[in-house]
Amino acid sequence: MFTSNTLQANGLTQHYYRSGGAKLPLVLLHGFTDDGSCWFPVAEVLAQDYDVILPDARGHGQSSRIADIGFDNEALAEDVAALISALKLNRPAVLGHSMGSFTALILAAKHPELVGCLLLEDPPLAPPPTPEMEAARGTGMQQWADNLRRMQGQSLEELAAGEGQRSPRWSAAELQYWAAALQRVDLDVFAARSPRPVWQALMQQVACPVLLLYGDNHTLVDDSIAQEAAALWKDGQAVQIADAGHSIRRDNAPDYLEAVSAFLSEHYAG
Repeated sequence: MFTSNTLQANGLTQHYYRSGGAKLPLVLLHGFTDDGSCWFPVAEVLAQDYDVILPDARGHGQSSRIADIGFDNEALAEDVAALISALKLNRPAVLGHSMGSFTALILAAKHPELVGCLLLEDPPLAPPPTPEMEAARGTGMQQWADNLRRMQGQSLEELAAGEGQRSPRWSAAELQYWAAALQRVDLDVFAARSPRPVWQALMQQVACPVLLLYGDNHTLVDDSIAQEAAALWKDGQAVQIADAGHSIRRDNAPDYLEAVSAFLSEHYAG
């Protein structure tokens, strides 16, 4: 169903998958250490109604490594802006998860002419970090990088089995795509990450309709953050998905797809 493609845009090789067809475009942006293929289980459903485009972020999947191009939040958003322009997509809907959702938020705020509507799956809407928090974050990122380096030495079967024990609600397909993406990520992304812009200011700049999705356990967004976001956006709604953590679509795909499809049907006309 999906073709594998590359293009040169914003100074790098961008790899992406695409379902194609004469349908409204829908761009899906993956989270940190995932890649475009991690969307396949839900993208196959969405592709029945939309031309789904699944880019690999810089340093992920089959896109350029970051040794010579860097890695920060604004660059990620400009990559997507360049991809939308290069593919001549007409104000696509943009759905992002985690890191990808923050990329989507920056994109919609800075390039309102490019985005038809915005869907955010558990975005990292955190307050600006204190120096102590930033130091702790740096330590945590280093530990994550060290752990991922070890995991990249494992087989796909070992990785999937280990994550399956931690995330029993994930399907076998989700586990396989997640494990394969880990094998492809450039570990330099850990050292190159930069502080995120203040999300409240970005949210106030978003002109298109917004859907904020969050789960009910171990999520980055909780009820108070959802209420704060709702007070800032011009046109939006927040939906909590039951029985779901940070990877909402992997934990509860039926309810996730129902919420996404209902929002797109109501708010996205291309």
